[in-house]
Amino acid sequence: YKGLEIVSKENNIALVMDVTGSMTTHIASMMAWVKKHTIDAPFTSYTFFNDGDGKSTKNKKIGETGGIYMTKLLDQTDKVIEQTMMKGNGGEAPENDLEAVLYAFANDENANSVLLIGDNYSEVRDISLLNQIQKPVHILLCAAPKFVRCEYLKIAKQTGGTFILNGAIIELASIVKGETRTIQGIEYFYNGNDFELKNKGAVYY
Repeated sequence: YKGLEIVSKENNIALVMDVTGSMTTHIASMMAWVKKHTIDAPFTSYTFFNDGDGKSTKNKKIGETGGIYMTKLLDQTDKVIEQTMMKGNGGEAPENDLEAVLYAFANDENANSVLLIGDNYSEVRDISLLNQIQKPVHILLCAAPKFVRCEYLKIAKQTGGTFILNGAIIELASIVKGETRTIQGIEYFYNGNDFELKNKGAVYY
């Protein structure tokens, strides 16, 4: 809720959300917030993805995985979420986050930015698509009690978006090559392109 309150100050933002199995409670929370803010919700569209409609891993091509569904109507979101979830639940951990972000930008001409509600349990399968994104992607990360996946930090940093965790903004815009950020007691080193865990011990997501 606090994360959505932060992003709600943006104008013309498209919501993109992972709706695979591990995200069930977060989906319910998102819908409760949006319906409570029917009049002032900032979202121009709602895009949900399931990483391929049950497609086998070997058939999941970067940028062409599919399982992405959109509506621009708030009263259709329940139906579209159900449709997306019924068609598949991801199959394995990595997800097609950036394919879904690109889909939202391509199909929502009013979107100046995207809020990606991502699952920290899941790797970003298609991080190689990041250079195709030319507008801010704000990250609202779920299921991150300790470590955060470095791909999500990179997405926010490279696109000029906001990184939100547990209702707070993690400032990344000013970080430069060679610096670190401490997030939940864990240090992340920025090498000028990627974030890396500075002290690798027992890593769990």
